[in-house]
Amino acid sequence: QTLNNAIEFYFTKEKLQGFTCSKTKTEVEASRRISLEELPLMFIFHLKYFVFDRKGGSQKLHKEIEIPIDLEIPRDIISNSKLVALNNLRHYKLHAIVYHHGRCAAGGHYTAAVHHGNPQGWIHFDDNQMKTINMNENKHLGGSVPYLLFYERIQPR
Repeated sequence: QTLNNAIEFYFTKEKLQGFTCSKTKTEVEASRRISLEELPLMFIFHLKYFVFDRKGGSQKLHKEIEIPIDLEIPRDIISNSKLVALNNLRHYKLHAIVYHHGRCAAGGHYTAAVHHGNPQGWIHFDDNQMKTINMNENKHLGGSVPYLLFYERIQPR
């Protein structure tokens, strides 16, 4: 439903099967969880809108996902040992989106929307055409899906 849901899902604890205790030689419950040790200046999210079938073909998903302009990285995906140091660095702002237009993974057309500084200042680039757009109204441009999201960290004051 949302980019935040996708981030949280990616970092969800995963149960592992078939682990044996080296001391008791019995099977034990085990899990793993990915966490972040650092927060980058730029976060680039690649949204995968294609599913592949058993025959090697692909199908495009046309699911709208809520993409926030302002993104706060959840505390619970940061390593406990780094949480205090990174707590003030969890805020990001959307600066660019690359869109995919078309029905299949093997082809299509790519365009981009880029923020240029003004609070409402978004420009959509489509080959040699440029036009201003209101990103607050709709981040999904007609028939396209957001493919890459570029977020820049907001520096604490």
